[in-house]
Amino acid sequence: MQVHLRYLLRGRAYDQIRNSVCYPKLNVKICATHSGITVGEDGATHQMIEDISLMRTIPNMTVISVSDDTQTKWAVKEISKIEGPVYLRLSRLATPIIYDKNYKFEIGKAIQFGEGTDGTIFSTGVTVAESIKAQEILKEKGINVRVIDIHTIKPIDKEIIKKSDKYGPLFGSILGIFPQCGFSVSATNLYAARVITLGTLISVYLSTSDEMLPIFISESVSPIIILKILGTKLIIGIIAGFIIDLVIRLIKRKQTNPTGEDKEINQEDEIKDLCEEEHCHCNESGIIKSALKHTINIFFFIILVTFIINIAVHFVGEENISKILMDKPIIGPIISALIGLIPNCAASVILTNMYLQKVISASSLIAGLLTGAGVGLAVLFKTNKGIKNNIKIVSLLYTIGVISGIILEIIGFKI
Repeated sequence: MQVHLRYLLRGRAYDQIRNSVCYPKLNVKICATHSGITVGEDGATHQMIEDISLMRTIPNMTVISVSDDTQTKWAVKEISKIEGPVYLRLSRLATPIIYDKNYKFEIGKAIQFGEGTDGTIFSTGVTVAESIKAQEILKEKGINVRVIDIHTIKPIDKEIIKKSDKYGPLFGSILGIFPQCGFSVSATNLYAARVITLGTLISVYLSTSDEMLPIFISESVSPIIILKILGTKLIIGIIAGFIIDLVIRLIKRKQTNPTGEDKEINQEDEIKDLCEEEHCHCNESGIIKSALKHTINIFFFIILVTFIINIAVHFVGEENISKILMDKPIIGPIISALIGLIPNCAASVILTNMYLQKVISASSLIAGLLTGAGVGLAVLFKTNKGIKNNIKIVSLLYTIGVISGIILEIIGFKI
């Protein structure tokens, strides 16, 4: 079955895919073309960037995003061998050939280019070729980075991510820049199992842009302004993430038991604890059934939270929220960052529209977008055990957003 992304964008096919294909686990392969914003000349109605998050949250769905012609051919062969629904994400424009005819595609196994010691660039789809170009440019400047093609979004290659955890905040911020909540949800689940660090989680949250980019594009906002906002969020996310991980490592060095061993909990124990918290009984019912149960629980939790938040925003009113921020340059970042904590796309929509209407400054917009982690925050309280720990994470995110916004306000940040 082939589906043009514009139909998914209007919600015409999503309900059928979720209820009629994925829930009964039918052997349906969906090959969707025109992904991303590569068909820019056709306008916003023909662009879609949230399809990754839509598809990966559905139970039983395998999500693959290919980067060139060769990989596409191999992916089609491989998905035909597995039973169950698959979403194959294809681009519209011609892309450079990355892989030769001897390349072997394996679902769930990312591909690494180079042995970079200075950093890691995680990419998928059409961005892989651009990442390789960036790798060459950085190499000329003496910066050695590896590029990893995450062609399988679900199930994602956790092993290769764990190997690169030292540079987690770097690639976490880069992934978070993509304007959809899929990466913040993925990062939250990975953090709940302690696959990634707190610094990486925060970096993803800080750089996540959600609906800001689509709204700016639809309003014909200058690409320079968009790049300045995304670049500012990216830099803040990377710096904050590295600082957080550094501080945690220093604290852990001091917190040792009498035998001198680190008190850090074993990662396998964390994953086991997560399973026990969700009562999934992996050993008894199998990992597939357990994963399905966990995904369904998360899905309905997100639906409930989103419903409640939308009702609240409806009754309070976007105009009333805007009036609170009028003529309050310092208070602006404080309140905007608070709005950003709304755990769905309503936050970025409200903040972006208020900026376009000149109700808030660029600094307040940045503050709000920094804390706007989307549905990832709702999933955090659902999957990560310890409400006090989750409150600390949200408080840390809020503090970084407010401080960044106030500093930008003081220095007269303009876009």
